[in-house]
Amino acid sequence: MSCSQELVDAQADGKLLLVSDDELFIWWSLVRHYGLPATPEWGSRILSELHRDRRIQILPGFEYEGVAVKATRKHLLMLLRGVFAAIN
Repeated sequence: MSCSQELVDAQADGKLLLVSDDELFIWWSLVRHYGLPATPEWGSRILSELHRDRRIQILPGFEYEGVAVKATRKHLLMLLRGVFAAIN
């Protein structure tokens, strides 16, 4: 098995590589990886923003539908502030 340097350093540049394109999997991976204070209900809104900004990209793979999510914790917290402000 080989591993590219990009996979080793994935979190260094604000890129998270995931082995599934399932929306719930992506959301909870972001929440867990970045330690976000978030609820399941906010996931669709945040992921819509990330898709709109082309921060979620499909990765070609063998027998899986992986994605690369290009976002930092700081950026995700900014999006969460917007969602929280909209519901209050």
